[in-house]
Amino acid sequence: MRRFKCVDNRILDPKPDMYVTLHKGPFMKKNVLHKTGWNLKNCTITEISRNDDAEMVGPLRDEDGDLIVG
Repeated sequence: MRRFKCVDNRILDPKPDMYVTLHKGPFMKKNVLHKTGWNLKNCTITEISRNDDAEMVGPLRDEDGDLIVG
C-alpha cells in the first residue's frame, strides 16, 4: 500500500490537495492521476507513505515511480 499527495499547480482556480491511496501495484503516476482526474502537467505527485512491512514483488521502478522496461 502506498499513499500519495497530489497538489494542483494551476494559478487560476486551484483545487485543494488530494490524498490518494493505492493498495495494489503497479504504483505508477497514471494510476494516481486516474483517481484524481487531473493532468500530469497541472499537478505534483509526492509519495508520503508506504507499507514496507509487505514484501513487494514485481518489476523495477525509477525514482518517479514509472516502470523500468528492460
